[in-house]
Amino acid sequence: MNGNIFREASRRYRNFKARGFITKEGKINGRDIYQFFIKEVAAEKSGKSYDNPWGRKAYEKLLDTNIDYLSTESFEELQAKKLEKDRQKKYKKVVAKYKDEIKSELDIGGFYEMFEKYGTSRTEGFDPDLLDSLETLEELIDFCRAADGIEIFMFRKARGRNRREESDKIEEYQNELSMNLKVLINEMSMSKYDFAS
Repeated sequence: MNGNIFREASRRYRNFKARGFITKEGKINGRDIYQFFIKEVAAEKSGKSYDNPWGRKAYEKLLDTNIDYLSTESFEELQAKKLEKDRQKKYKKVVAKYKDEIKSELDIGGFYEMFEKYGTSRTEGFDPDLLDSLETLEELIDFCRAADGIEIFMFRKARGRNRREESDKIEEYQNELSMNLKVLINEMSMSKYDFAS
C-alpha cells in the first residue's frame, strides 16, 4: 500500500517538476516538496482531502483552469493562457464601456426619435442599431466615424420642439456630437494600441 503511495507521489512530483511547476527557492528543497505530494496521495487513498501547496489544486486556483497530473502542458504555457484569458475579459469590459458611452452620445438633439421616423435614408446608411452587434474597438471606431457623417437634419425632433429655437441649436447639436465622437475615437485608438502591445 505504502509503495503505491510513494510511487504515485513520485510520479506526480516528477511530472510537476518537469513541467516547471516546482522551482526550488531559498531553503525549500526537493525532499520537502516531495513530502507534500506523499501527504496528498495518502489523503486521497484514505478518502480525505489535503491541500498540497505545490499540487494540482493550488495551481488550479492560481491559474483559474483545470490541471491534470497526466498532462504535459508546462506552467509557462498555462500561465500564458491565463494572461490571455484575463486580457480578453478586460478587453470585453472596455468594449462594453465604450458602447454605453457611444449610445449616450447619440442620444442628443432628438436623433433617435428622427431615426425611428426616417431610418437610414437620411444617415448616409448609418444604423445605430448595429452598435449592439459590434465586438471590437476597431469596429466601434469605424462606427463612430460613420456616426460623424450623420446629416444635420437628423438632429431635429420629429415633434414637439420650437422650430425657431431648434434652427439655432441644430448645428450646436451636431458639432457637440462630432466633437465628442472624435474624443471617443482617440480614446479607443489609445486603448486599442495598449491591448496590442
